[in-house]
Amino acid sequence: ADHPRHGHRARRHFGGPRGFFVPAHSDRGESRRSIIRAGHFWNSMVPCFSQGLTRADRPEVKVGDSWVFQSSDVRTGEKRPETTHTVSEIAPDTIIVTTGAGTRTYTRDWNLVEVKTGDTITAAAKPFWPNLQFPLEVGKKWEQQYESMIRGGQRTYRGQRTLQVIGVETVTVPAGKFETFKIRQQGYYQGSSVSGNWSGTWDKTVWYSPAAKREVKEEFEDRSGSYYNHEISELKSLILTQ
Repeated sequence: ADHPRHGHRARRHFGGPRGFFVPAHSDRGESRRSIIRAGHFWNSMVPCFSQGLTRADRPEVKVGDSWVFQSSDVRTGEKRPETTHTVSEIAPDTIIVTTGAGTRTYTRDWNLVEVKTGDTITAAAKPFWPNLQFPLEVGKKWEQQYESMIRGGQRTYRGQRTLQVIGVETVTVPAGKFETFKIRQQGYYQGSSVSGNWSGTWDKTVWYSPAAKREVKEEFEDRSGSYYNHEISELKSLILTQ
């Protein structure tokens, strides 16, 4: 869920909801192994994605584009299982990505709208969990309110985030070296369930690479009372359809 309930440990955030933090599962099958092998070949051939960045327009994502991510708990060092995101469908307003557990629906600006496990909607937001807004340029700032539900409505949230492109930075992750736009997100949320109400704050930094067409790194901190979660997610490999 985008905001874990106070007292519950986050296994990942969804973009998200938090950008690309994802449920702790591994995809299965030969298709995933082929993607990872191809991604590592990409890494060895093209280790540096560097360009002079002044503006990033909405990426031209294609069916078959694929990214492998891995997140870790900053406090304990524990690594989560890798997760592969593969674009399976593109509509005028949405991008649908398949994972080992189901699908995720994003806006064309990579803002998460819905998460399905199998055919069941396990998380959804209106209008979406804010993450990116193209075009990106240093200094751009925007705000977004949202409402979300987790686990079929067992938990509901209302929140607001302020987002700003604070600079351009070259970062190195397992997939290679990328020149990125660095986006800072800060916000708050209020949650509700049958067991009570709670509130918390949200602080996330996203490194978006126009060359990779996705975030290549994310770091977030989630605080609610005595609850605290701090995770980093990085891109391990990718395949971009030509």
